[in-house]
Amino acid sequence: NKEVLIRLIMNAVAPQTFVAHYYKVDADSNFVQFYLEDYDAAEAIFRQDKKIELPDGFKMFIRVRGSVPQVRVDATLKERMKLAMVKRYNAQTKDMDLTKFHSDPDLIDIFCALARPPIMIAVIDIIGENIPDLEALNLNDNKLGMIDHLKVIATKLPQLKILYLGNNKVSSDDFIT
Repeated sequence: NKEVLIRLIMNAVAPQTFVAHYYKVDADSNFVQFYLEDYDAAEAIFRQDKKIELPDGFKMFIRVRGSVPQVRVDATLKERMKLAMVKRYNAQTKDMDLTKFHSDPDLIDIFCALARPPIMIAVIDIIGENIPDLEALNLNDNKLGMIDHLKVIATKLPQLKILYLGNNKVSSDDFIT
């Protein structure tokens, strides 16, 4: 049970807190996988290896890896992204707020981080195909580390006047050409 497992881990690492993203269970092996954004929380959880007792008496085996989940951008993912984006679009002001897109409740079970170039490119394609008159796009708080894949915005979103990139990992040197 997800709630029981997360509560056991939270209690063990308190006062450290975390949010478990993309929670998945492998039914064959009872292996549970989720992702964290917080390195300190991951370390705290790792230190609980074989210390947390499950309701059936077994000790929890914990493995922590420093990687991001792989995702394949297919028609199903694009459709889910569209649905999440619709509620973030304001037709009156022609703006879209994709702040913390990876944390959207409609995408919680999949890895949909704009910091991954294939995801960002798919988002730009979706906007270009469905909202070509978009004037403002907010990409704040998405852990964007590079902006090379944003170069297509000029051609895909010709009406775009405002692009917010606050609280990302982009340095000012990235804007010098």
